[in-house]
Amino acid sequence: MSREKIFLYIAAGFYLLFAILYMVFPLALTEPMGVTVADGTGVIDIRAVYGGFQLGLAIFLFWSTGEEERNYAGLLIIVLTTGGVALVRLVSMIIAGQIGNHWIGLLLEVVVTLIAGALLLRRE
Repeated sequence: MSREKIFLYIAAGFYLLFAILYMVFPLALTEPMGVTVADGTGVIDIRAVYGGFQLGLAIFLFWSTGEEERNYAGLLIIVLTTGGVALVRLVSMIIAGQIGNHWIGLLLEVVVTLIAGALLLRRE
């Protein structure tokens, strides 16, 4: 099995895990990051946006482990989405002048983006 497929399976598994965790424990994951909700409708939105995004990405990444041509699409979507989240998180931290627990997410996002990017460059 190629390095690309192994990485895609691992990434898909983690995205699926976080989708499930956001569905089951939405507040436990968001409150340490400073996100609070006023009522149940806020929890619905957290589950839908955070859990739904992670679930959709996990499904796409599992699909991308199929034929070798799909591996490129999976790696590219990781670079674009996870890299985009990392960039906006960093800019937001600078604008807010606060770091909080966001450095943990930023570190993971940067590492995942760099690995996916390196695997993409290796393919070319």
